[in-house]
Amino acid sequence: MRNEQFAALFKKIVLSRYPLDAVAEVEALYKGHDSHPDHEEIKLHGESLISAIYFYNDLPDRSLRIDLEILRTLPSDDSMYYTIINRAVMSSSRSERNAEMLPFVLNYLENPAQEFYKILFLLHWYVQHYPGNGDREFEKYMPKLSSIAAEMGAALDEAKPFSESVVFLVSEFHRADKDLHALRVAYRDEAKERFAEVLDEFLANEPLLFFRNQATNEFKS
Repeated sequence: MRNEQFAALFKKIVLSRYPLDAVAEVEALYKGHDSHPDHEEIKLHGESLISAIYFYNDLPDRSLRIDLEILRTLPSDDSMYYTIINRAVMSSSRSERNAEMLPFVLNYLENPAQEFYKILFLLHWYVQHYPGNGDREFEKYMPKLSSIAAEMGAALDEAKPFSESVVFLVSEFHRADKDLHALRVAYRDEAKERFAEVLDEFLANEPLLFFRNQATNEFKS
């Protein structure tokens, strides 16, 4: 969305660490654009920002109420959808309202077009909160999980239960993502000659092809 007023307000709120008293300011902004051609988009981003403010102020019920209302009408292929459903599952966990989120999660898991890590993180929520469903229920997602592992460049142990495989892939993703972040910091802080050594070391030791490719594309292109 390209709205300079909203962009400036969003930046101010994020840099101020989501102050609760900013809710009124966000509401005033998007309500003040009710005749704007992009009103619906501004309202969507505004409501999502208000939900984030509640989320970061440890008010998960308020955040979840907004996100559920958005999810009921927002197409799952909208660019905002994952941001909202990802926040909503965390709110539902904190509020013990997982049953309200389950239909949205299961529907999202059926979308083959989503990036693999989005599916992986929602699978993780599913197996965490519905372990009683067991491998019989989860096995229909096994081809999806195998595809995720292939995109990551990770090897799955077929002897492990589905839920353990999900936890393993999530853990590996976070580990590698943290190491890639450290590489980006080194690119910013290290001398060019020293960084070349750090990059070569990362590429030699990182087992996940997805992250090696990211590093190569960022620093060797």
